[in-house]
Amino acid sequence: MAKFVLFSPVTGKIVIAGKPVAGASVTRWYKGGFSDKQATDKTTTDAGGNFSFPEVTFSSIMASIIPHEAVVTQDIKVTVNGVETLIYATVKRNYDHNGEYGGKPLDFVFDPTAQPTFIGPDPGIRVTLSAK
Repeated sequence: MAKFVLFSPVTGKIVIAGKPVAGASVTRWYKGGFSDKQATDKTTTDAGGNFSFPEVTFSSIMASIIPHEAVVTQDIKVTVNGVETLIYATVKRNYDHNGEYGGKPLDFVFDPTAQPTFIGPDPGIRVTLSAK
């Protein structure tokens, strides 16, 4: 049975003026794929401001034999000091591991006081995407 990646693994760090933010709420949402699956998961940053989400996959014999277009809407929001900010939004059009931005890992650094770096064909990303 074929494995399809709806959302690649995510790692990141939340900082304000370069200093780690502990206890920030990070929410990941996605919808799409062969079965139009929708889900939300949440995590909280650790003392170093770090967070992570695991890869989201599905397996399907039908999806591997029936032609269809991969369309997975993704977003990540961060809540710091009661203010929610959309830091990432894109539509993934493949089922590849790290397929969101041409094979680059989703490794974010978000600082609301800094100028964001836009990576990829869609400027929906509102953070710096770290090179690994």
